[in-house]
Amino acid sequence: MDGNDYGDQTVPKLTEMFAGKKTGFDAKCPLFYGLENLYEGNTVSYLVDKRGKNLADQEIFEGFKPILWGTQNNVIMACYNEGNKRCIIDGGFTRLYYQWTSESQRFVLNSISWLSKIN
Repeated sequence: MDGNDYGDQTVPKLTEMFAGKKTGFDAKCPLFYGLENLYEGNTVSYLVDKRGKNLADQEIFEGFKPILWGTQNNVIMACYNEGNKRCIIDGGFTRLYYQWTSESQRFVLNSISWLSKIN
């Protein structure tokens, strides 16, 4: 993770991934079930590789799949789902205390369910 970018905007769901759109979330990912948009967070960090290179254009990095791109076109959330292991890396965690909404609540419940394999 790197960066401390100002976000403070709502991102929409994407219906086509890697089709020139780099702001929004993967609508097919169960973490976003029932959501039309999600607040990205007040300040956000983004995922980088071992050399510090931005992962915005990569589809998968070491098993992690990008699932949310912030308004600065950086990957701010990715998930890992291999075998019995699941993980979420979220650089926009400030969404949980700067702007708590029904969408935030749905996202948290979806995340708990997905991490617990109750989906």
